[in-house]
Amino acid sequence: MSNLSRKEQAEASREVIIESSIRLIAKNGLEKTSFQMIADDCGLHQTTLVYYYKNKRNLYRECIMVILRQSDAAIHAEQVAGLSGIQRLEASFECAFLFLFL
Repeated sequence: MSNLSRKEQAEASREVIIESSIRLIAKNGLEKTSFQMIADDCGLHQTTLVYYYKNKRNLYRECIMVILRQSDAAIHAEQVAGLSGIQRLEASFECAFLFLFL
């Protein structure tokens, strides 16, 4: 990451934190997933998570927003592909399942 600007490094760190958080929360549940677990999984210090998100509630809120944005993008892509309403719904469920559980 040394060739990246500070802004790019911050964005890359946030992406890693969110991906790790979503995976760990899906696996362990929100209550059993700590900042320290996420930090360890990311290879970051816990203070980095606190710097970006302040607390677990803010981090969880950002995870939900990422999931919603990705689901919305997937649904929109399926609409453009000309699928029926049922097919779009099935595709959105599949996308959410893959994102949350794999």
